[in-house]
Amino acid sequence: MYAEFVEWVEDQRGRWEADGVVEDGTARKERAEVIEEALVYFNKKEEFEELAHSRLNRARMKEGFNGHKVNEWAGMASNWMEVKRIMDGVRMKIGGDEGIANFLKDSGEEELKKVVLEVKDELTLGTRAEELVGRMAGMELTQGRE
Repeated sequence: MYAEFVEWVEDQRGRWEADGVVEDGTARKERAEVIEEALVYFNKKEEFEELAHSRLNRARMKEGFNGHKVNEWAGMASNWMEVKRIMDGVRMKIGGDEGIANFLKDSGEEELKKVVLEVKDELTLGTRAEELVGRMAGMELTQGRE
């Protein structure tokens, strides 16, 4: 049955090539030139390039900075609320998603990992300081009653 399928595909490929459906390198180049001309003609080239740039940045950011990586780097043992706090902190520190995409492009994942760990430490210190202040306030209230 598989051999029959392969034979059918080869037969179809021949038909597609005869009809010009299968593109070779030249056809792809010509197609790209037509698209380029259409974008220029309709004054959409800049908009198209901005969208392409935006998609590239988003893909780069999602690949290099996501919850699973931050969880792994920060050793959060799947504590997703804390992972989110760290990610939000990194976004604030670097300049949002676009800033992270540019940071990844310029500095790479290892440098971003360092930033993630810095933010984790800052958040941990902040949480500890809040706990201490809360405890001290509680102690003052208790001492004042005696």
